[in-house]
Amino acid sequence: MTTAADTTRLTDHDVAQIRGITDEWVRAHLAGDWDALSALHTDDIVFLPPEQPLVEGKAAVRAWLETFPPTTAFTATVVSAEGRPDFAWARGTFELTAEPEPGKPVTMRGKWAAHYRKRADGGWLCASDTWNLDAPLAAG
Repeated sequence: MTTAADTTRLTDHDVAQIRGITDEWVRAHLAGDWDALSALHTDDIVFLPPEQPLVEGKAAVRAWLETFPPTTAFTATVVSAEGRPDFAWARGTFELTAEPEPGKPVTMRGKWAAHYRKRADGGWLCASDTWNLDAPLAAG
């Protein structure tokens, strides 16, 4: 029997899908596959990158991604995901190594938070993503 409480929270399947989006995000980012990464976003996605203005809309976020330096390592973990059947939020941690200049890798560790909207077909898309670093980047 389904209770009212059961219909107001995420199912285990929903949480697994959100974890899957995170895994696909990492894979696409490492591959520099900005089309695949953009496919995980709502049309009105909002990025809130650290120490930069926010970036609104799928096309603007896609253009922003094009400027990201080559990434040599990236992991992201979902620490918590909760919500309701049509709207969810998650938070986690990440570690990313990029090369803004060839041969000069920079490793960033931090945390992220995102919210997701459920599509009509039952899948989820990321509608906002914000992240920040645990410590300032070393001057280089």
